[in-house]
Amino acid sequence: LRKIIDELQEDLRIRGSDKVGTKYSGGQITSLHSKITDNIQNIELKRSKIALDQEKDILRFFNTKINDIKRQFEQEKAVKGQKDQDFLVKENQLISELEWVKEIAEKIDQENHNLMKKYLDLQEQFKVQQNDKDMLMKELILKKKKISILESEVHEYEKVMKEACLLYTSDAAD
Repeated sequence: LRKIIDELQEDLRIRGSDKVGTKYSGGQITSLHSKITDNIQNIELKRSKIALDQEKDILRFFNTKINDIKRQFEQEKAVKGQKDQDFLVKENQLISELEWVKEIAEKIDQENHNLMKKYLDLQEQFKVQQNDKDMLMKELILKKKKISILESEVHEYEKVMKEACLLYTSDAAD
């Protein structure tokens, strides 16, 4: 997921640096922004789904193990007839399995913490990119205004040139 984010950010960075001062429309910038937003949301959804799937798998595994141990316990109890010994063995086994499940839960907690930190980092990057987008939009508007002014000046100069040519040709004819 991090690789995908890095690739998209690099692509955006390259596109942004290559296109500054060119004819990027607001729609294209909005489209890029929308893609980034969608990717961030997809990453968060995938992270949540993975965490839920992991939790369900662990619970399913733990319940299966408990049921297996209960069956074994009942069989051994009937065969051996040593209730107290069997209780101690099974208790120790359950305790060790419980510790194992706790370790897995702690690992999942840590992974969720790391993913949340990455998510917050992505949110911060998103805000920065949003600010960059706003700045680029303002720059684009200013450039369009400047182009419009320059075009009107060119038209004025062309009029003056035509008038000068007409005066020159009429003076030359006289």
